[in-house]
Amino acid sequence: MSLDRRSLGAVLAALTAAASLAACGPADSSDGAAAAAPVSAAAPAEDLPSPLPSPTSAAPTTASPSASAATPTRSATASASPSTAPTKRVSLAGYNPSANAQKEIDAALALAKSDGRRVLLDFGTNECGVCRAVDGLFAKSRIRSTLDASYHVVKIDLENNRTNMAILGRYDSSHGFSTPVIIVVDAKNTVVTNTNRTGLPKLTETGLDGFLRQWAK
Repeated sequence: MSLDRRSLGAVLAALTAAASLAACGPADSSDGAAAAAPVSAAAPAEDLPSPLPSPTSAAPTTASPSASAATPTRSATASASPSTAPTKRVSLAGYNPSANAQKEIDAALALAKSDGRRVLLDFGTNECGVCRAVDGLFAKSRIRSTLDASYHVVKIDLENNRTNMAILGRYDSSHGFSTPVIIVVDAKNTVVTNTNRTGLPKLTETGLDGFLRQWAK
């Protein structure tokens, strides 16, 4: 077959192109990908310390002192208080003509049995000057303290009072008396001392206080 120049040139050009492609080898898409710089995976992040807790969440919850402390109850406070009131002092001035002397003596003896004190019986009259002098000494704080600590005192009026004179007669069988008569008895109503027989102590603060201390239990 005869070819014209143009056809021949086209064929030669095609053959030349084919030969060129064969020399280069087939294209491989994977090789292209491998030739490219691989995209490396992100390097694992270094272990970082855990974030510090916030001050508000870390602060321990503390109980309020007023809430944790137990409030004492009223009954507990009351139980701590003394249950007995102090004994009220009775005036030792003068003699009461209307008093029931025997009842008062019996009450004093009952108290003496419970507390071990002695009973001081003071027989006299409101008109007696020496009796008033003794009353004045009884009011002295030193002597009153001795009386309160060691005696239960009963003052017995003898002014025109046969009943009370009879009471005195049971403690002293003498037929004559010089007032005041101070008789000290124990809880069994036994006479310990009787000034109608021994005479009154020196009527000074020191003298009477010494007498009272001498016969106190």
